[in-house]
Amino acid sequence: METGEDIRVRASNRRLYDRFWKRMPVTPPQWFSTWRLTSPKASGKQFVEIGSGTRPRSPFEGTVFLDLSLSALKKLREKGGFAGLADAGRLPVASGCADVVVAFDVVEHVEQDARLFDEVGRVLRDGGSFIFSVPLHPALFDRFDRIAGHFRRYEPAGLVRQLAGAGFAVAGWCPFGSRPSSGLINWAGAWWLERYPSWCAWIRDVLFRLMGRYFQRALRPGRGDLARVGLEVPGAVVKARKISGLPR
Repeated sequence: METGEDIRVRASNRRLYDRFWKRMPVTPPQWFSTWRLTSPKASGKQFVEIGSGTRPRSPFEGTVFLDLSLSALKKLREKGGFAGLADAGRLPVASGCADVVVAFDVVEHVEQDARLFDEVGRVLRDGGSFIFSVPLHPALFDRFDRIAGHFRRYEPAGLVRQLAGAGFAVAGWCPFGSRPSSGLINWAGAWWLERYPSWCAWIRDVLFRLMGRYFQRALRPGRGDLARVGLEVPGAVVKARKISGLPR
């Protein structure tokens, strides 16, 4: 049952993300290093993307975009997508409607992540793919994570077990994201994000448009078992497959 506090927090989050995305144009998904993972490789695939803001990773046309930000949803609708206002715990789409569910920089922001995994499993057809990014290793959790609104960093083996419990099998993964080796740079980034969150988001978007589009490294498949990766991999993009035949 939803409480008054739940409603208040959701309204606060909606205002925050509207501030992030209102001033930013939509970045084409083809500009991201993740495009090879999320581009439709066969016609007729139905995509659902959770929490993209104005930085979607899925093809515009026909994708159902779910987000807290009305500003972002309006812009994505203008690009040919379908748009729905939602938080990550409740996805307002039909069961078994999607071939692919995408969520980048989302899962670590969800307090009840088990509910999110269950909802993704409900939405996906048997054999469908869940493609998402997560920060790894609780030992790396720091002030930047807290200020960014992360509830957790994932212990790799625990993440694999959690996915299995929700009816998914890891089909592949790629190292994703980086951390400055300098503690001073981490501290300065956290300080700036805490005081000027909208400017941080804007500067990140501008820098990506100037440099990231052309100079970012392509994603490379990770080697070995995701459950065994060490601290040298601070984050990952995971492709999980919904196991067929499990009751939902």
